[in-house]
Amino acid sequence: MVSKSKQLALFPLPSFVFPQEELPLRIFETRYKELINDVKDTGMTFGIPFISADGLTQLGTEVRLEKVLAENNKGEMVIMIKGIRIFEVLSFSNRLPGKLYGGGQVIDWEVDHETNNPDIMVLVKQLGLNFNGIYGSLSTMEKVDIYDIANKIYLSPEEKFHLVSIDGIGRKESFLYKMLQFQALIKNQEEKLRSNFSLN
Repeated sequence: MVSKSKQLALFPLPSFVFPQEELPLRIFETRYKELINDVKDTGMTFGIPFISADGLTQLGTEVRLEKVLAENNKGEMVIMIKGIRIFEVLSFSNRLPGKLYGGGQVIDWEVDHETNNPDIMVLVKQLGLNFNGIYGSLSTMEKVDIYDIANKIYLSPEEKFHLVSIDGIGRKESFLYKMLQFQALIKNQEEKLRSNFSLN
């Protein structure tokens, strides 16, 4: 089934949000205060296209407003958003009709991002990553969303964007495996330091 394009209000940022990831944002520009007030009034979702070091990219994430954490008398806010799905930007306008904020046409980014790669699952268990409240609970028999795994470890915005934009599930798995290996190395070093400290 081919996705149809849709219009979203767009809030470009140098942050990449995975589906199901929560991210706090500080809202202080007039155009984005207007956007979030519209979101509060209508319940609409909006999009966050990723701004890389090279400029605005064609990938981003549709998000929803989870909560307004704080608001002052100037209308500035701290909000919590949550990722829904990744999209490709087809067109972008700096201002939507009658609005201060921008928007554009997007289409859902439908690529395979599920894995049951046994090497990845071994590292998930080794790192004790929390899935559904159970640490290191994934088995090699079940498939899991690569983005769910990546969301459990620290990746820079550029690394997140790179993972999403990689073509082919095998190449995505290879990149994620390297990131998990690095996290495992850090964990091992931390455990050695704690062990050495306790012996002194």
